[in-house]
Amino acid sequence: MMVMLDTDIIASSVLRPSGLAYKAFVKSLYKPFEPVVSNYILDELHRRFGEKFPNRITELEAFLYHMLRAVLILPTPEATIYDDNRLSGNDRPIFRAAINAAADYIITGHKGFLESGVGFPYIVSAQEFLKL
Repeated sequence: MMVMLDTDIIASSVLRPSGLAYKAFVKSLYKPFEPVVSNYILDELHRRFGEKFPNRITELEAFLYHMLRAVLILPTPEATIYDDNRLSGNDRPIFRAAINAAADYIITGHKGFLESGVGFPYIVSAQEFLKL
C-alpha cells in the first residue's frame, strides 16, 4: 500500500522525534506500506524551515538524507481540470502527486486536508494511520 507523507508529518517528525507523526512515519517504512513524497513536499519543507525554523535546517537536512534512502520521491503533476476544489491551494499539488502515483493513503496533520471529504486516497491523521 502506497502512503504519501504530507509536509507536516515530515516536519513534525523532525521537530518531535518522539511524537505521533514520527511513529506514523516509522510505521510507513514497513510492509505492507511503501512511503512516498513528492518533490513539491520537499520544496515546501525547505521553504517552511527557512521561514519558521532557520536554526533547525541542519536537522531537516540530516533527516531527509536518511529518509530519502527509504522513501520514493514522486513528481508533482501540473494543475488539471480534475483538481479537487474541496482542497486548498497548498494541498492540491500533494493530492495530484498521490493520485498520479495511485497512493492508497495520505498521512497528514492538516485539518483542511483531513476534513476535505475526499474519499480516495484515504486521507488520515498520524493517529488514524497508527491504528491500521
